[in-house]
Parts: sequence; C-alpha cells; structure tokens
Amino acid sequence: MEDAPQLKGADRSKLRGLAMRRGDDATLGKGGLAGGFVSNVDDLLKREQLVKVRLLVGERAERARLLDELAARVGAEVVGSTGKTGLLYRRNPEMASLLR
Repeated sequence: MEDAPQLKGADRSKLRGLAMRRGDDATLGKGGLAGGFVSNVDDLLKREQLVKVRLLVGERAERARLLDELAARVGAEVVGSTGKTGLLYRRNPEMASLLR
C-alpha cells in the first residue's frame, strides 16, 4: 500500500465530527489483527473512506500500537482515538472526498 497523505488539523477535526454520530464499523477483539479483520477494514475503507474501529483488547498503549499497525497495513491514517475507539481515514480517488 502507498503511504497516506498527512492530514491537516482542520481535516482531522472535520473527520472526527463526521464520525461522532456514527456507530462502530469494526470491532477488534481477542483475534487481534488476523488477516480477515484487516481485509474487512480494507474493504470498509474502500467503500466508506472513514472507519470507526472499537478496540476491545489491551491497555491504552497496546490499543494505540494496534491502531497504528492496522493503519499501516491498510494504507490509512489514524485520525484520532478516544478510549477504546479509533478512527481511520483513507481517501478513495474514485469517490467524492469527505474533506470538501
């Protein structure tokens, strides 16, 4: 996967706002970053560009590491995280941008 472009602060803020009323798109449990989970998140990013992930494992540092690893594996950028929820963004050039 190619590297995701760095988002500006205003872009991150807009994306977090879009995700506020949204339910979780994927839940990471004991299975960790198994291929099926990563593939599912990749498919969601293709369709949605913005994915909200619930991380039900580990302490704060472990959740942050898993979210960063997931983002790297799917070519997305971590927009933010709060508690056990993380937000990933990957622009799909075939769709209208969420940032316009």
